[in-house]
Amino acid sequence: MRDDITRFWEDAELEIKGWKGVDAPCCTLGGNIQDIQDKLEEHIMALNQMNAMRYVTPFKVEVTEKIF
Repeated sequence: MRDDITRFWEDAELEIKGWKGVDAPCCTLGGNIQDIQDKLEEHIMALNQMNAMRYVTPFKVEVTEKIF
């Protein structure tokens, strides 16, 4: 699971472009912002669950770094 999370965010692309005549650049992450927010919340919950497991010790540092 943690490898899936890492792969997803390594492959995610941040696209900065103008939006509907607004002078300031706007950020999109290759898709719908709501979908991205949902994926982020899902991954944070999964990492928090992993962090609470008693068997997390071998990869606790990696999990906590991804959470924060």
